[in-house]
Amino acid sequence: SELYDDEKMGDKLEDFEILRIHTDQSIKSINSLVNQKIYSMKTINYKKNNLGPKFKESLLNQIKSFLKLNYFYILKYYKYFETDKEIHIIMEHTNNGSLKDFIKLHSSLNINISEEYLWNVFIQCAKAVRYLHSNDIIHQSISPKHFLMTNEKLVKLELCPEKDKYEIYK
Repeated sequence: SELYDDEKMGDKLEDFEILRIHTDQSIKSINSLVNQKIYSMKTINYKKNNLGPKFKESLLNQIKSFLKLNYFYILKYYKYFETDKEIHIIMEHTNNGSLKDFIKLHSSLNINISEEYLWNVFIQCAKAVRYLHSNDIIHQSISPKHFLMTNEKLVKLELCPEKDKYEIYK
């Protein structure tokens, strides 16, 4: 298992500053005031959506499972913070959009994507799904919007804890 220097990223929400709020409002680019590294933070407001204690428990179980995962093609989850109405998940930062965005951009500009590149992306996606399955996790919402581009050649599967989105068999 790869060791991450990011264990020293901060122990409380106040150890992070927001750099940018993304379009869907629940994702933010943040900076650790402890190690000066950039991360992403997803905020889930379970009180606002009146989701109740069972949903919160399910959500926390999913997040705890995701924290244990460590694979090159899966977006890394580092830690989470819980408040009385929200859960804030600190995860690996990507800033090049999703595979869906990549496809839409190339399509709108009428730019062909090479077959070699497509096969490379497909193999990365398949490896990510295989890794989840080998850890008894079934992602029930595989789509290009959940594969994030870290650079021009690498995609990572984003795990988005939500109600009934994953089956965890451990």
